[in-house]
Amino acid sequence: MFLDRFDRLPKKIRRTAWVVIGLVVLMLIAYLAWSYFGSHVPGDFNEARIAASVEAKTIADTLKDSPENLQKIQQLQEKWKDDQALTLLVAEFQKNQAARDASVKLAGELERMAQAIPDIRPKKSAENALVAITTETQLIYKLVSFNDDMSQLLKLMQDKITNKIYGVDKVNQLVDAINSEVDSINQLNNQFEDYLKTFDGSFN
Repeated sequence: MFLDRFDRLPKKIRRTAWVVIGLVVLMLIAYLAWSYFGSHVPGDFNEARIAASVEAKTIADTLKDSPENLQKIQQLQEKWKDDQALTLLVAEFQKNQAARDASVKLAGELERMAQAIPDIRPKKSAENALVAITTETQLIYKLVSFNDDMSQLLKLMQDKITNKIYGVDKVNQLVDAINSEVDSINQLNNQFEDYLKTFDGSFN
């Protein structure tokens, strides 16, 4: 019935109608092709990315004074000012609780980002996102090592005061390791941000 009515329309109108229908079909094909092959970043990825950057910055900012404070602790313990050294070390250890809390949140946001990777297009952009996530995951591992070494250093300082047991070499090794871990954490965080910039650039 529809075709019968269509055929009764003036030729010019029918021709215009076919042109419009053809354009609609082409637009639909183009939309489907873009949806499948074009650029796409899930909203959840963007939300998690912003949150991850905030938590990573919290970690970096929390630890930025650690090397200087550890140097003060070393100087105090070398002068046998154990109480002052221990007080500063305990304060440093407690301050880093913020970094530990942030690392838990960061891990959750990185997981959200990773879960969204299969829906990122093009493939190259998804690969860049994976590199960024892998890099920031290493930061969390470094922070775990940092906290372990801080705990060992705290115990050594406590042993020195309570039991007069003290190993200078061990303390120096731990301080060096902690300083190295802080440097690595900062570098990894900078790399994370750089990889995200590469990710953004892959859509151009």
